[in-house]
Amino acid sequence: FEQVSTDAKDGYVEFIKELSIKCENNDIILSVDNYSPTASSLHYNRKVQAQYADYLIVMAYDEHYAGGGQAGSNASISFVKKAVSESLKEVPKNQLILGMPFYSRIWKTKDGVLSTETIGMKSESDYIKSHNAQETWQDDLGQNYVEFSEDGATYQLWVEDEKSLALKLGVMKDNSLAGGAFWKEGLESDSVWEIIGKYMK
Repeated sequence: FEQVSTDAKDGYVEFIKELSIKCENNDIILSVDNYSPTASSLHYNRKVQAQYADYLIVMAYDEHYAGGGQAGSNASISFVKKAVSESLKEVPKNQLILGMPFYSRIWKTKDGVLSTETIGMKSESDYIKSHNAQETWQDDLGQNYVEFSEDGATYQLWVEDEKSLALKLGVMKDNSLAGGAFWKEGLESDSVWEIIGKYMK
C-alpha cells in the first residue's frame, strides 16, 4: 500500500498484524513493500511491521520520479546504500529484502518544461543506439549516463543495466540481506539473470 496517510498509521500496522496471523495459519509467507526510509514515511513503522511480517522489502528506486520536478537517477548507488542502511535501523538483516529496478526514466526538457517516461532495461540499448547517443560511466552514481539533443529538446537517461545492477546486488550481499526483489518482471534484459544468479547463490 502506497501513500498511507499519517492518521491511518495505526490501522495500517494492525492490518499487517492481523494479516500475518491469517498467513501463518495457512502457511503463507508475508512480505511487505516499503519506501526507502524518509521523514515522510516514518509512520509506516517498519520496526513494528518486522514483528509480524516474514520479510520487508525496501523499494530502493524512484529516487527521482515523475512529478518530482527534477531530472535524475532512478536508483543511484548512494541512494540504494542509504535505503539499506536506514532500513537496517528498524529491520533485522535476515528479514530485509532489497528491491531493485528493471527500469529507468527518459527525461525530456523542452522550452523549460520537464517531462519523463519510463523505459524498461531491455529497451534501453536500442533506444540509445537509435538516437546515436553515447553512454558515459558515472562512478559516483554507479551508472551510465546518456544525454543528447533533438528537435529543440534535451534528453537525459540514467541507465539501469547489468553493471549498475551488479553494484546493487553487491550492496545486498555485503549487508547479508535476506535476498533481492525486482520491479518488474518483463522489463529486464535476458542477460541480467546470469548476474542475479551469481549473487543469489
